[in-house]
Amino acid sequence: MLEPKLPPEAAWNHVLGMAEHEENVERLKAAGGVQVLFVGSSVVAAGIEPELLADAIGAPRGAYSFWVAGPSMQGVEFFTTQLARPQLSPDVLVIAVSSRELNDEGL
Repeated sequence: MLEPKLPPEAAWNHVLGMAEHEENVERLKAAGGVQVLFVGSSVVAAGIEPELLADAIGAPRGAYSFWVAGPSMQGVEFFTTQLARPQLSPDVLVIAVSSRELNDEGL
């Protein structure tokens, strides 16, 4: 029933590993960081296009989606506070959550 509305399977297949995120963060840090930083689970990957947002709001330093598949909120807190936010110095931080992160098993 939902299949015709979902993006092609290939759109869901690219999962960034932590090493790739670290490389991207280093590159973006060297360029002055980003204006908008999205963090969270695969909700961020599936639902946010950082380049489109940056263009739409006129963010010259751009936007970046730092996401990991299936993290707990403690995991999101760790990679946000220890890696992404201090390195990228965003003006705006968006923490994307789903109902899974808000129930007892996600905390």
